[in-house]
Amino acid sequence: MKHLYISPHFDDVVFSCAGKIMQDVEAGIDVTVVTVFSKGDDSYAQRLAENIRALDLLQARGLELGFEDAPFRHSAYCDFRSLILEDIAAADAAVVATLATQLRGLVCDLSIDRVYAPLAVGTHVDHRLCFSASLQAELPKLSFYEDRPYALCSGAVEARLYQLGARPDPVAENHTWYRYPTDIAPYLQALSQMSYVQQYLPGGEARVACFDLISASLDQASEQGYQAHFQHYDFGQDEFSLAQRAYGAYASQQRAFVGTFAHNAEMSVEYAQRIRAGANGQSLFTERYWQLNEWNGCAKENNKLQRAGDRS
Repeated sequence: MKHLYISPHFDDVVFSCAGKIMQDVEAGIDVTVVTVFSKGDDSYAQRLAENIRALDLLQARGLELGFEDAPFRHSAYCDFRSLILEDIAAADAAVVATLATQLRGLVCDLSIDRVYAPLAVGTHVDHRLCFSASLQAELPKLSFYEDRPYALCSGAVEARLYQLGARPDPVAENHTWYRYPTDIAPYLQALSQMSYVQQYLPGGEARVACFDLISASLDQASEQGYQAHFQHYDFGQDEFSLAQRAYGAYASQQRAFVGTFAHNAEMSVEYAQRIRAGANGQSLFTERYWQLNEWNGCAKENNKLQRAGDRS
């Protein structure tokens, strides 16, 4: 068996999927992590070296596609608002098709059996492009991982699912994302405490304007776009410790995105307790993966993706 994990940037898959990768490797599965937006300025040589160290710890292979990271690709992506909240730049329209073609080729060349792609929690433009390309490519047994550290913010996964028009499987109960607009304030409060928001969106008029955009995107009805199914993967102390070592390889990203790795570890435990509330026993380390099935009678995938991008 061979599994492919699609990472928008060098750290995304390791931050988000370290436990599942360890489980795959333990089961004898060959794991490849492909980084899509792997070109930038001179600092990217260090980021590549960090990624190699992290993947070595997890016993996974790394590949790079060589697309330019958003701020280096287009001047339009110059701040938090343009990277996270605004529509994808018109010049990026061809990126989805090009990336989809390359991903299909990679799956064929490597004889991949299963693919994991970003759900685009946090709605960074490069994550949205990978999400859209993965769907367009019709990749085998496609699942979506929750992008960390964005997903560690309470309410962030629900916000992304709501914007996509995702609805829970009819047999599932006690889900909240389809009711999201009833209480946006706690999510915004949690978001304001995230390290990447404090780094790139300091308090003031810019933050107020951005949070108003987020509120507007959630304070409206969303179309039924997908049936959403999820699966938890729970891991123990040994896996948690190795995951923390792998996270620690990305020293260049510590301050901007996770604050300190100790704080990130605390948030990971809180996240596990939050999403596994009511389950038998407690998990120290949990990851959750999603399957999105097109809802009967809804619009074509590309149209839904465009609308989701417009709302993000």
